[in-house]
Amino acid sequence: MSFSLYIFAIVIILISGIVLKHLIYKGHSSTFISELPNYQAPSLKYVTRDVYDKTLAFIQRAGSVILICSVIVWFFASFTFSFQFVDGKNVLIENSMLASIGNLFAWFFYIMLGGNWSWAAAVSAIQGLVAKEQVISSMTVISEVSSDVGIGTGIFTSSAFSFFNGWSAYAFLVFNLFSAPCFGAIAAMRKELGGIKATLKGVTFQISVAWVLASLIGGIGWLISL
Repeated sequence: MSFSLYIFAIVIILISGIVLKHLIYKGHSSTFISELPNYQAPSLKYVTRDVYDKTLAFIQRAGSVILICSVIVWFFASFTFSFQFVDGKNVLIENSMLASIGNLFAWFFYIMLGGNWSWAAAVSAIQGLVAKEQVISSMTVISEVSSDVGIGTGIFTSSAFSFFNGWSAYAFLVFNLFSAPCFGAIAAMRKELGGIKATLKGVTFQISVAWVLASLIGGIGWLISL
């Protein structure tokens, strides 16, 4: 992620906080107390163990949730509802079960993708609710199934994602950055916010901000390219 995107994210987070405080949660007050520990230079042993634990936890998640979801994406992308195998010649991936599902949500991403109707991008973004890492994993699986130029040639050389340009790619990145987090984080939000209604309000706000920002970027790029 570039430094400019970090600054952009910080600005949007600050603006979102102001909007939430003065419009959505106007009149609400809460007390937050955080006890800070005595700061000291971390030991090499602690840092090594923490990195090891975090790496192991990621590998375990990648080997379970992400792997299972990738297999499911491959299955739905490889077969039609009549269980015909997608071979890229007689049966195209556009006729697959995954494409049919993705077409139900493709309209939502139409502007941010520069006027491109992409069921594949829609499915990949929705997979981000499982885990943000799943976005690129789904794109990889779909590109390999739909690729007409050979296996392992890259995501953006496949027919499913070849429409991406600089503007639409940046817009898609921004959407996934600011959109609702994974289900695990949403569950944590529910616990902290104390109810489903407040959680849905927060998730809706996050998705709305992500859509507006991404659509502005993709829409501007679309107009420039006309």
